[in-house]
Amino acid sequence: MARALLWILTGATASPDPRLLSMEEMEVDLGSRLVESELTYGQMRGSFGTPPWLGETGGNITLGRTGRKLGAAKGARLWPGAIVPYQFAETIDFKEWQTMQSVFSNISSVTNIQFVPRKAVDTDYLLITEDMETYGCGCCSIGLGYLKGSGAHVLVLGPVSEGGCGVNHIGGTHELLHILGLAHTQNRPDRCNYIDVRTDLLTGWGEWRVGQITGAADWFQLRVPYDCSSYVHYYQLQGAFWKKGVEKQVDDYMGKQGCESGQRGKFVNSCLVEGGHTQGNRVVKEGYELCVDRWSKKHKSCVDAVIRRFPTFKPIDPNGKCKANGINKEKRESWEISQYDTWALNAAYGGPLPPCQRPGKVGDGRCDRGNNNLGCGYDGGDCCLPGAKDRDCIDPCGVRLKFYGGSNSEL
Repeated sequence: MARALLWILTGATASPDPRLLSMEEMEVDLGSRLVESELTYGQMRGSFGTPPWLGETGGNITLGRTGRKLGAAKGARLWPGAIVPYQFAETIDFKEWQTMQSVFSNISSVTNIQFVPRKAVDTDYLLITEDMETYGCGCCSIGLGYLKGSGAHVLVLGPVSEGGCGVNHIGGTHELLHILGLAHTQNRPDRCNYIDVRTDLLTGWGEWRVGQITGAADWFQLRVPYDCSSYVHYYQLQGAFWKKGVEKQVDDYMGKQGCESGQRGKFVNSCLVEGGHTQGNRVVKEGYELCVDRWSKKHKSCVDAVIRRFPTFKPIDPNGKCKANGINKEKRESWEISQYDTWALNAAYGGPLPPCQRPGKVGDGRCDRGNNNLGCGYDGGDCCLPGAKDRDCIDPCGVRLKFYGGSNSEL
């Protein structure tokens, strides 16, 4: 695809000038990277560029598209000792290895979870692979949490050129949280307290069904606040079965705006030529990155417009946290996991939780924000009492009491 679109670079070989890129070098880069909004849109649509998911093309499927099951029969389990032995498939190159090491570090730096190279005695381990043909998906985890005796706990990050999401920190972090035992936030049994799913746009629940309590790393069982900004909370339109009219309108809009994945090469090519970022049959690296950045901004504006027009859910947001923290990672750096994701992992694995800043004030009938956290039992319940401010009521048990009188008829 990139060769046909980037016709100005024919006949180029590897460039001896480090400031320049040859056609082959740019083909490899453009064909193997996705900007952040393309990852978001790929997650929303269930495919990353061309071709789509193998499950939609009749490929050799050995496992379902999502790879994960909710409910007690496939409930989450915890990795023994908070230690996760890992192994990379042979196709993972050094740059991709570095990317996943950064993902490991981002999680280990805020939890007690350790990722260690697999040894011969580690019969259960994390396997990171690009093998879409075997596992039937381009960006997924197979199973939820640690399942003793399962052998390889597989995390698939397929090549972008084959329709996968590529080895990147966004897909890697999302799927790794599932491997550690966290189910999608929007499947929580108490989600109706916080969001209202737009069933008028859907033909089926897909990944928006309400799940059962999943086991040791269950959000509600661990008493973790509902978190719209969780790395494993779905975006609008993601993981749902849309009505055909909605899907067509989205496709038409993206195409007319020039924001479909197949139009990226044409956009970058025009930007390079019009901006004078070429030298003979090569391009200037700085100009190339500038053009990719412009594509990123254009594509993000298109995706944001689609989300505004066709939201899968609308926030009920009784304490205002969905608005304050955003959906998924939209209001923080993309490599960061959220505060409540961190609480959940540490609560499940016995890691550090925030302490009471004023222990003597716990349960005194007045909300003390320094105590309003999971480690301090949310100030003994003080922050969800009738006189407390709505924004301070984050305890999921207290939310039901303060905003719903102890019940919610939609649950």
